[in-house]
Amino acid sequence: MTRKQRTWNIIAIYFVAALQMGGAGLSPLMASLSEAFPSAGATAIQFVMTVPSITVVLTNLFTGRLCEKYPKKYLTAIGCGLAVLFALLGFLFNRSLTVIYIWAAILGIGTSLACTVSPAIVNEMFEPEERVGIFGVRACASSIGTMLMTFVGGYLVAIHWRYGFLVYLIMIPGLILALAVHPKDTKLAKSMETHGARGAFRWKGLVFPCVAGFSVSLLYSVAMVNVSMLVSESGFVPPEAAAARGGLLSTVLLAVGGLVGFGLNRLTRKIGLHCMTLGFLSLATGYGIIFFAPSYALFILGGIVCGGAITFVMPHAQILGSDAGGSRQELGLSITLLCANLGTLVSPLLTALSKGIFNTDAVRFRFLFAGCLALVIAALIAAQVAWQKRKSLS
Repeated sequence: MTRKQRTWNIIAIYFVAALQMGGAGLSPLMASLSEAFPSAGATAIQFVMTVPSITVVLTNLFTGRLCEKYPKKYLTAIGCGLAVLFALLGFLFNRSLTVIYIWAAILGIGTSLACTVSPAIVNEMFEPEERVGIFGVRACASSIGTMLMTFVGGYLVAIHWRYGFLVYLIMIPGLILALAVHPKDTKLAKSMETHGARGAFRWKGLVFPCVAGFSVSLLYSVAMVNVSMLVSESGFVPPEAAAARGGLLSTVLLAVGGLVGFGLNRLTRKIGLHCMTLGFLSLATGYGIIFFAPSYALFILGGIVCGGAITFVMPHAQILGSDAGGSRQELGLSITLLCANLGTLVSPLLTALSKGIFNTDAVRFRFLFAGCLALVIAALIAAQVAWQKRKSLS
């Protein structure tokens, strides 16, 4: 692989990563959907963002088999194409939540194909020492892509809520690049020549990355799903500006995640897997600030604090999952991503649990509950990382 080919393949991987968070680009729509379908409850509205996670999980069950039969470049391109199709269908046909659920399922299938296969391409095309940096910047690209979708989506929704679906047209460059740049055979890394010598598949080794990926996706989704409703409920901004300001808050969350991705490799060299601990601590702190915030400006501060959480955690979880796969890295990575998507899938349950514990539907109490959980998980992650470090030294 020449330097030019390497550069263009990395660019393609980064463009495809914009779809990594699946339904997160729909977050500016949530408050407007509540108004468009007033008879639907909060859980039914949030389910629009949950449906993609359901179909991601179901599609992931077959992704490994598809990778064995078909070139990964085509699977990635099909995934991006389905996201573009979702944008058009959602914009044109949206008279009921049921119809929107169907289109969201198409988005989930596309997300699974594009964003499970694309990291596998990283494993096959690049050497192990390169992957931390690529996964880190890929997480950055994912945050930037979703940031653009939520930012632009907030203003599109202000025109009319159905325009919010069109933000997924951002996947057109990923579709084109996947077809034009990726080779049919992506097994180009020299380490792939000794792929079979990487050891047996280790189920125990998957537990840690799977739990971390599940947890961070579960808790981070609280912000992505609820920020629009949080701003609307708070009364800190005029009602007509709530959608745009909700989109801006989502943008702040993702912008910080993007910036963290650029520095992740350097931070990893200093604190290692405690980057994951830092991710959960940032969630706990940021959500606490949001809960106690007396103004919209403090919402922004909370978003800045917790925005990098998923970038601190997921690149390490993906690498650990791949390593646990041994000679079947693709399967280890797929299972890790499956668990992460399960976290997003069950995140609406936190709404019901929050209401049961605090006896209120107030959105800010969902952040309080999630922040407390993040603090507990941070302690558990720190203990596990310390144990692994002691074990490696003994």
